[in-house]
Amino acid sequence: MKKIIFLLIVVLLSNLFSEEKLSAKVVGINGVAQFKTRDNPRYKTLKLNQIIYQNYTLRLGNNSSMEILLESGTVLKVRDNSVFLLKDFIKDSFNNIFKVKIRMFSGKLRALVNKLQKSESYFKIETPTSVAGVRGTDFIVEANK
Repeated sequence: MKKIIFLLIVVLLSNLFSEEKLSAKVVGINGVAQFKTRDNPRYKTLKLNQIIYQNYTLRLGNNSSMEILLESGTVLKVRDNSVFLLKDFIKDSFNNIFKVKIRMFSGKLRALVNKLQKSESYFKIETPTSVAGVRGTDFIVEANK
């Protein structure tokens, strides 16, 4: 009986602490792409195959584009003069839950979102005037300053 209770506690605790930071990989860059973090507010140059995380702010220069692949399989295609923050960027590997919220300040972004399997999962993009949330689709968001 004690072993069963111990195993139940271990399973419950591992479930509570299973959320971790989601990562994404820069799989394409054309032109100038930069990032900054909450801890370091100076923009640095993004490199091909660089891993990016929650609370990164990304910006692209004139005539630039970038493609980002999320762990969930979702692809982000970002166009020139875009600035956005990876606000919520969380995964729960134990339960196969992905939580993505992007704050788009300006520019244009195309999202090819893989179907989200769990109801707790979400993919949202916020702009200064709207919020779009999807469960699996291909869509474009544009935000003006």
